[in-house]
Amino acid sequence: MSFEQRLAVVLGAFFLDLIFKDPDYPCHPVRLLGKSVSVSEALFYGMRGKRLAGLLSYISVAVFWGGVGFVLKDYWWGHLFFLYSFVAAGQLWKEVEIVADFLEKGRLDRAKERLAMLVTRDVSSFGENEIVRSSVETLAENTSDALFGPVLFYLLGDLPGLFVYKVTETGDSMVGYKNKRYKEFGLVFAKMDDLFNFVPSRLCALFTVLASYVLGLNVRQAVSCVLKHAGLHSSPNAGYPEAAFAGALGIRFGGVYSYFGERVFKVPIGEDRTGPSQEILKRALVLSRVTVLLFILSLPAVQLLRETLYLPF
Repeated sequence: MSFEQRLAVVLGAFFLDLIFKDPDYPCHPVRLLGKSVSVSEALFYGMRGKRLAGLLSYISVAVFWGGVGFVLKDYWWGHLFFLYSFVAAGQLWKEVEIVADFLEKGRLDRAKERLAMLVTRDVSSFGENEIVRSSVETLAENTSDALFGPVLFYLLGDLPGLFVYKVTETGDSMVGYKNKRYKEFGLVFAKMDDLFNFVPSRLCALFTVLASYVLGLNVRQAVSCVLKHAGLHSSPNAGYPEAAFAGALGIRFGGVYSYFGERVFKVPIGEDRTGPSQEILKRALVLSRVTVLLFILSLPAVQLLRETLYLPF
């Protein structure tokens, strides 16, 4: 498909995601990607060299799903269905809204249950402030992962690029941990995920700053936090959207959290100018939506730039 046609697919997938969110069913494409990662892990994990095993696992799933994308790339319905399946902004907003609704009703227990579905940290001891802080933090990071990454790699790499991006992200979420089992095996998945999300995360931060200007939030602080704090994050990418959100909203992320029974210190990002509150969570949802909307509205300008500069994609 041409670049112009892919732009139309992006708009269609975006609106489908807004309307239908991300329904859960047994053969959902993301589930199939995850099953393929599990199969490749079972095939290669027994090797003595775990890094080599992880490399072979990654190559096998990336080549397989890239091939699937290549086979389907001439079918418009394949483009629309799979991009819709891999974009998850609507579902992200829905899940965070559910947390916000439970907080408003004073149901901290239910709010923690829903938050636990979005984050890997232990939330059992969280009060309202920590629930809000973690909800905004995961909303910021996943605004990039849920839309910026899939859309960017689809536009640049067509359907094969979309599949390779998504299987990389899915694999990283499954095996990209620094625990005993996956520290070596999951290294390739983790590093490739870092590479693939380098541009989307920074692009998300840029549009978050623009959205904060549109919404009358603290633009100067958003820029300052990105410049000062983004690079302090343990992830080379997650710090950028998180810092932009933190600065715009006047909230601070970081501190000591429990992951799989281990206490982990996360470097503080942002400054607590207002403190976490239910109102901050509502503003964060609006900020995420406007960030995504501005990105979507900017895409026709990419086509103009492409034609002007004779770009090859």
